[in-house]
Amino acid sequence: MSDYVSVDQRLSNLEEENDHLKNKLAKLTNYLMDQPWHEGCEIILDYMPPYPRPETKPIVVVRYNDGTKYPPYLRYSRGPKQGWMWDIYGDDLQNWELAVIAISQAPAPVNVGPLEFRFKFDHITEDK
Repeated sequence: MSDYVSVDQRLSNLEEENDHLKNKLAKLTNYLMDQPWHEGCEIILDYMPPYPRPETKPIVVVRYNDGTKYPPYLRYSRGPKQGWMWDIYGDDLQNWELAVIAISQAPAPVNVGPLEFRFKFDHITEDK
């Protein structure tokens, strides 16, 4: 008996294995992405900031598309209150697999747009 396998047969076996792995990954992703707000999350595989430096390389970020001018990005806080949070810029998540895990562990996004200060001058009166 020969151990020889034709190239076509091997390619066919690889395609079946890939389809099987794709199905498992799809099931795992669906399992991890179980919250209604997860549908609004976008995994951007080659994100570049608006004004990059010449040495800036693309990174993987998660953005929540809430329809605002400044959508929040997922970031990990390493400070006293450690954990995932939404901010005006995101962390490099390296690949889409880690991005899916980060989304599954993150809290629901909140409005994190730029600060706007509005002053009310009702208390100021003119001296006569």
